Amino acid sequence: TGIVNFLLSVVLLVVVGEALRIRFGVSQCRSAANQGASSSVGESKSGWTGTITAAFILGVGIWMSGAFRSAVTDSRPIGLARLPSNVGGYFVARSEWVDFYHDPNTEEALTRVYLTTTGIPIELFIGYHGSASGRARLQSPSRSLPDKWKSVWVKSATMEAAGGEGLDVTWMLTRRDDAMRVVLYWYESEGQAFSGEIQYRLAWLKARIVKAKRGMAVVRIATPLLSGEKIKEAQQRLKRFASHLYLQLGKILEAG
Repeated sequence: TGIVNFLLSVVLLVVVGEALRIRFGVSQCRSAANQGASSSVGESKSGWTGTITAAFILGVGIWMSGAFRSAVTDSRPIGLARLPSNVGGYFVARSEWVDFYHDPNTEEALTRVYLTTTGIPIELFIGYHGSASGRARLQSPSRSLPDKWKSVWVKSATMEAAGGEGLDVTWMLTRRDDAMRVVLYWYESEGQAFSGEIQYRLAWLKARIVKAKRGMAVVRIATPLLSGEKIKEAQQRLKRFASHLYLQLGKILEAG
């Protein structure tokens, strides 16, 4: 957004200016003993130094502003619909699922309901946008919930995906009246998965600066906490699904 770009430019300009001030300040201290009678010449050089420094900082600011404005990647669809309808034995099927998750900041999104072999539903949401698009960042699933749903707790964890790869994720327990759902989500960018909000913002910033070719995605899956069911049991259901989903989705994101 414009405000974010402006603030980033200001911060980086201050950092560059401070670095140059310290550097030239040290140089001036070292040469102070040699100035002596030529103080008028030194003042003239110092004046030129200030002018050059100011011009340099201004040029960097203009360049950065233009870089942020022009940092727009190809926003063509990557084909999330190519995700198989059978993921690790979980099949897409009609379900009476209500209150689907939604993110208006996506350029492409996929929403499905998969069923376990016993008929328990798992809601899947994948949101994607070009890494350097001018749109706002993807929403955080922990801060943006379906209408009237509230977060009970949020926890970070690491789980093992199919193939033995570690996957950093975030767990949530959400509630609406007497209904409860266990939620699992993570972000993906440049072939890496992470769950932290700070990590996501840094990855988003990096993508804008270097104009990364690949976009960013958020993956959110949810399942109901059944009557008499323990939270760990619902988590195991999501773990098994997420393990296979991670590999299938990785192929689509890499191809995109």
